[in-house]
Amino acid sequence: RAGYRVLGGAGSLGVMGDSTGGYCAVKLGMAHPGTFPAAVSLSGYFKAAEDVTTGDLFGGSQQRRSEADLNWRLAHLPVPALAVLLADSKQDGRTYADSTAFAAAARPPLVVAQATVGTGGHNFTTWDRLIPPSLSWLSARLPAPG
Repeated sequence: RAGYRVLGGAGSLGVMGDSTGGYCAVKLGMAHPGTFPAAVSLSGYFKAAEDVTTGDLFGGSQQRRSEADLNWRLAHLPVPALAVLLADSKQDGRTYADSTAFAAAARPPLVVAQATVGTGGHNFTTWDRLIPPSLSWLSARLPAPG
């Protein structure tokens, strides 16, 4: 906290990421809502990618695989007190439909908002347009400096 000059105390950190980082941001918030009470996902996924480049991330454990799946967590674990913003392009076939489904499945105390742009793909050009409203949303959900 000192190295980045951020506020101290519980609930003072937000987290944001794009693509796989968006998945990580929401997963951190869901796993540690007392530390990260607000999370922003820019075109994020809802489970970890597994392919020839990642190998078996879960050491053969179905339990670890399930716990890494955000939809599974939502359905099977206690719902965290967390505010999430899912920001996507409606043209991003990779994530927009998944974000909409996750938002529809959310229930209190989890609160999910969506921000969308009509055009753009899974790329930095799209995220550049989503970052300003995402930062405003995130800032409004964290304590103001005293």
